[in-house]
Parts: sequence; structure tokens; C-alpha cells
Amino acid sequence: MTSSELPRSPIQFPSKTWYQVVAFFMALYFIGLPSSNAVLSLVWNFVFFFSAGYAVYLGISRSKVWDHFKLPPVDRILGVIMIAWLIPTLISYQNTHLMKAIFNLKWIPGLYAIVFLLRVLGHRFNLKKWIHGSLIVAGLSGLYGTWQSLTGIELIRPGRQILHPIENLFRATGFFSGSLTFSTFMGAFSLIGFGLFYRQWRLTKQIKPHIWLLIVGLSSMSGLFFSFSRGAFLGYCITLILMTLIASRKLFISMILLGSILIGTLYYKSPAFHNRVHSVRNYQADTSARIRLDLWESALMMFKDRPLLGSGLGTFRHELPAYYARIKPHDPTFISHAHNLYLHILAETGLFGFISFLILLGIMLFLNWRLYRSANKAWESGLYFGLLSAQVFFLLNSVIEVTFFDMEINHLMNLLWAIILFKALPVRTSNQLPTPAS
Repeated sequence: MTSSELPRSPIQFPSKTWYQVVAFFMALYFIGLPSSNAVLSLVWNFVFFFSAGYAVYLGISRSKVWDHFKLPPVDRILGVIMIAWLIPTLISYQNTHLMKAIFNLKWIPGLYAIVFLLRVLGHRFNLKKWIHGSLIVAGLSGLYGTWQSLTGIELIRPGRQILHPIENLFRATGFFSGSLTFSTFMGAFSLIGFGLFYRQWRLTKQIKPHIWLLIVGLSSMSGLFFSFSRGAFLGYCITLILMTLIASRKLFISMILLGSILIGTLYYKSPAFHNRVHSVRNYQADTSARIRLDLWESALMMFKDRPLLGSGLGTFRHELPAYYARIKPHDPTFISHAHNLYLHILAETGLFGFISFLILLGIMLFLNWRLYRSANKAWESGLYFGLLSAQVFFLLNSVIEVTFFDMEINHLMNLLWAIILFKALPVRTSNQLPTPAS
């Protein structure tokens, strides 16, 4: 079996119709990811409840169902995160916010559910086909976002005011309702498209069959740019620099030269881009930057008050006014998350929850890197390189945003991680250490 093929699953569906239904919803999950909140909610509910129900059915029929849920060594750290994030919420002396905490933890069973279905579908599910489908939808979303920014016209939701002006342009939202969510998706899919294009071009020495991936990457990048999200744009540029340095020194030098010319041109020719960059350079005079500094200071104070377990998952907004009263913030009416994922988790779950989450992030990067280094097929090499780039982009973007708990971004990271776990940790029934699927 080559590394591009999916492993055969020992678990079989009761009928062909069941397989077709599950395959349809999984395909819809891939296609709907960069396009529709409603589709994501519908499909996630199906994936989760079907996985749970089918696991019970298989357990009753005495199949080795639990082997399809095991993800060593990720199992242990996910269990630790579940405990570390719930305990401070349960013992909080104020409102427990238990339902909010449970909602913020739904990504863990969701991750298991997606990996389970990928394993059960096995070789019958064309992963390559549906990843390409996701990229095409992302490219179209990037083009639509560019159209929104240049024209100010919202075609899909004309009755809603979701396009906010910035100089002579508008902040693009694509098929989503917010520019921050849109920029995160566009950055991730642009990097996956670039990764697939570059690795296949380098390994096959053919550019024409893969040129559409470059176009998808550029159109998604255009959507990110016209979202005018400073954090996402900065994280994207740093990710491109890091990943091109890993890929090729010649490519790195070319990227630096082209990027410098492009950014310089936009800075001097586009008033909207100039003002957004200028606000970063003069952050003390920028309202958004000053509010972030207040939020970060409050998060650190919150952590210092409860360093081990934190204030409780989902309690940051509830606790924030008390800390605002101690620091005299720029805008005391601005109640939000910490605008930094790491400080946010540190404040709500303490050192115990924060360190366990960092370990998970490190494991996912390591598994992704190992897959990339061991891939012997051009397409898989490109996929793993793209997934690694998308992970780095998410981690950098999280320095000034807390998008992980947004439903759409949660689904995005769940799917990316599920693909990595599915390929890196094949089903096993012995105590042998897992090796990348090959």
C-alpha cells in the first residue's frame, strides 16, 4: 500500500447506504468548512452523534471499536486538558459557568469523532479529492472577499451590515460574518494550497498540472489581505518567511525580495493599507492596540491571583470588570476575551491547563513534521507541508487573537488535527509504537 492510499478498516458498515450517507456528510464537512456556518453546525452534529451511536452499536456487537478511538500518546494529554480545564470551573467560588466550559470543550470529542469516521471509512474515502474541494471553495471565498472589499457590495446577505469601511475600501468577510474568522481561514487554506503546489512542483518537476493550486493560494491570500486583519497579515507574513526558509534558501531570498516590493508598493499606494500598518508602528495612539494591552495586563493579573488552576473556563469576561477597576483601562466598557489565546488559557485554567495545552500543540507539530519528513509521495509531502504551515500560522495569529473557541476556527483546527492524527497514528491493537502511515 502506498502512502497516498488510506488504510482498510476492519470495521464495516451495516449496508452500502450507511457508508454513502457517512461519506456524504464527511465530504460536506470538507466543502462546508471554508464557506458556511450553518453547514458546519449541521455536519458537526451528525459527525458527533453518529460516531457516538455507531461506537455503541459496534460495542454491543463486540467489535474492536475502541481501537478506532485510541490516539496514543495524544489520549493522555487530551484527558489531562479535559480535567485541567474543568476542575477550576467546578470549584470556582463564583458562578460556575459549567455549560460554557462544556461548550468550550466540545472540540475534544469532536476531534475523536472525525478521526473515528476517517478510520472507519478508510480507503473508501477519497481524502485527496475532498481536500482539493475545500481548497477550491476557499479560493472562491477569497475572490468573493476581494469583490466585497473593492465594491462594498454584499451579495449573499444584502440585508446585514457586515462590511465595515476602511478608507476607500471595505473589510472583507467572504462567506463568513466576521473579518477575523475570514482572515484565519484564508491564511490557513492559502498556505495549504501553496504547500501542495510547491512540493508537487519540486518533486515532479511539472508545474502545469499543479498551477491551479498556486491560483487558489493567491486568491485566498487576496481574501486575507482585504480583510485588513493586522494580526492575521503579520502572522501570515512570518509564517511564509519561516516555511520558505525550511523549503529552500533560494525560494526564501526570492520571497523576501518579492514580499518587500509588494508590501512597499501597497504601503505607499494604498491609503487603507498604509493606515493599518502605520497604526501598528504607533500602537500607543491606536485604540485597538491600547485595549489589547489592557486585556493582556488584566489576564496576567488574573493568572497571578489563581496561578495553579485559574479562574475557570469561560469566566474571563465575567471576571474582567473587577480587574479593569484596578488598572484604569483605556475603555472600561470593552468586555471581551483576552485577545491572546495563551494568556486567555493561562488566566482561565492556570499553569496546569496552560502547560497541558502547550504540550498538545507541541505533539501536533511534531507528528506533522514527522509525517512531512517521511512522506515519499509528492502530494502527501505537499499536504503535510501545507498543514504544518497552517498550524504555524494559527499559533502566530493566536498571539493577538482568541479564535480557537470560535465555532468555525474550532472546526478548522479539528479537521487539520484529525487528518494529522489519522495519518500519523494508524489503528493498532498491540503495544507497538505507531509509525506514520506508509
